[in-house]
Amino acid sequence: MQVVSVVIVVIYTMAFIFGFIGVLMMGLQLYKTNILLMTATTFINLLLVHSLFLLTIPFRLVYYTQNNIWTFGYTFCEVVSGMIHIHMYMSFIFYVVILGIRYFSFFKENDNIEFNRKLHAAVASIIVWILIIAVIFPNFYIVYGTSTSYNETKCFQFQKDLEKEEMRTINYAITGFILTIVCILLTLQISIIIKVVKNIEGSVFTHQEFWVQMKSLVFILIMIVCFCPSLAFRLFYLKYTEECNGYNEILWSVSALSCVDLLLFSLKPFCHSVSVNCWF
Repeated sequence: MQVVSVVIVVIYTMAFIFGFIGVLMMGLQLYKTNILLMTATTFINLLLVHSLFLLTIPFRLVYYTQNNIWTFGYTFCEVVSGMIHIHMYMSFIFYVVILGIRYFSFFKENDNIEFNRKLHAAVASIIVWILIIAVIFPNFYIVYGTSTSYNETKCFQFQKDLEKEEMRTINYAITGFILTIVCILLTLQISIIIKVVKNIEGSVFTHQEFWVQMKSLVFILIMIVCFCPSLAFRLFYLKYTEECNGYNEILWSVSALSCVDLLLFSLKPFCHSVSVNCWF
């Protein structure tokens, strides 16, 4: 295998193994958690997003370990290829929702924001998924892979579509929007942490409120480490698609490492108690 393929295989393997373990561990915790909590409901949706994406990783591993030869059909290639984009965008949406709920709790001084009934939680989740499926999925299926110059034995190489002006514009807009939101969230979170630290007497490490805010910071750090590199590089990649496709694939594989978040959250590293609601 080429060096690029080896790097990609290693990263995807790590994402698959630790992501799968995280899904199982978080699933067990959510089973014991009050699902009426809005953050718990959002975690369930995040778990579902990660699970769907993890199912596609083995096909990526087969492709890169077989000298970049795709044998599963061109349509399925589009599905698998689009899933890494869909996974990142949907994970980003649910991260923002979780942080939004946490910020609302902080400013309203209300630790228990929850639905009145389980039916309400289910309906809210269904509405979100319908909106996402109606907007994101069709766009990826219709737009990506439409060029007639693609070789059906190759996959994850849809850079020809990015030569279209409308596709460049959409990618610039999405990239700029996400990077801006991440910067705003980081600034807001740092401001909250500073405010909390100022109001704490003695060691901040002994106060639960400080660790609550550090948990929120973890979400933002995951976005910065896993999502921002591929997004920032995309601004350069859109101009030099053919020359930088290998580097682009490596950075997209890094975005898959966000699946490890559930393992991190299930370990509850910042908790001072054994409550199953520690992260929620």
